Amino acid sequence: METNKRKERELSKTMLPINEVTSERSSRVLHIAWEVYHKGLGMLSLTFKGNKVYQYNKVPRELAHEMLNAQSIGKFFDEHINKKYPYRKAGEVNFHE
Repeated sequence: METNKRKERELSKTMLPINEVTSERSSRVLHIAWEVYHKGLGMLSLTFKGNKVYQYNKVPRELAHEMLNAQSIGKFFDEHINKKYPYRKAGEVNFHE
């Protein structure tokens, strides 16, 4: 029984959303968001310079977390996410309204 509760606690950690402004740390990525949709896999939403938003599907939370902590967010994106996960352009945002 205790093992099941421990597994549930660990799984719940993998489902916590991520919502971070990264414009101070990255020359390309303004914002990173991640939300779970199935068993630890989620949608990674990235807002790039120019306010273009792209959504990447089936991205593990651990990978999104590693991206947040990477020395170079843009380089991490290029090496580990770009063209490796299904994606779509979700639109554009205006932060200055």
